[in-house]
Amino acid sequence: MQYYLAGIAQVNNGYYFHQSLKPPVMIEYILEVLLSIGFFRLLLYILILFAVISVIKGSLQKINNVQTNWHKYLDHQPFSPQDFYSELSQEINAKDIPQLSLTRIEYPEGGIFSQNREYLRVSCRQYIFDVCAAPFSTGFFISYWMGELSDPMKDIFKNMPLIGRFFRKRQKTFFELDNEMLFKELISTSVKKVFDEMIEIKGKRNVAIDGQANVTAMQ
Repeated sequence: MQYYLAGIAQVNNGYYFHQSLKPPVMIEYILEVLLSIGFFRLLLYILILFAVISVIKGSLQKINNVQTNWHKYLDHQPFSPQDFYSELSQEINAKDIPQLSLTRIEYPEGGIFSQNREYLRVSCRQYIFDVCAAPFSTGFFISYWMGELSDPMKDIFKNMPLIGRFFRKRQKTFFELDNEMLFKELISTSVKKVFDEMIEIKGKRNVAIDGQANVTAMQ
C-alpha cells in the first residue's frame, strides 16, 4: 500500500483519496475500502442478522406451547376491563413473586387489519399468563391463556449445527418445577379471586342503588 503526500492513497487497490475530494466522497471511498475487507463484510452481515432477529422477536412475543386456559362468562357487564386489570395487578403485586413482570399487550382480534384487543400479561421467567377482560355480545367475559413465551432468537441458535446443543433446554430441577407450579397456581387463583370479589362488590352496589331508588319513590 502506497500513500502520496499529495493526498492520493491505496494505489494498489484502485482507491484514490485526493485533497480535492469533498469529505462526503472521501467517506464513501473509505466505506468501500472497509467493505472490501472480508472481516468488515462479515461483521455487517452479523449486524443485519441480529437486527432482523430483533424485529422478529419483538413482533412474535406471543404464547408458544399453550398449556392451559380458563374462562368465565356473565350475561351482563359488571365492570370495565381496565378496572379488572387494575385490581388484578394490585392483587398479584402484593404476593411479591420473584422476577414477576406485569405489562399490557395487544392481540389482533382477527387478521392483520383487524382491531386489537388489550390483554394483561403476567410473566415470570419464560412462563406467562395472558389475561383478557372484555365485553361479548350483551355480556362480559374473563379468560386467561397460560404457556411459555416464544423466543425466535433462541430457536435459531438451538437449530444451528454443532453449537445448537449448547442452547437447547436442559432438564429442569425439582426446585424449578416447584417454582413453575407455584407461579401457575398463584396467578390462576388470583384471577378467579379478583373476579369473584368484584362481582360480589358490584352486586352489593346494585342492591344499594335499587334500594335507595325504591325508598325515594315511596316518599
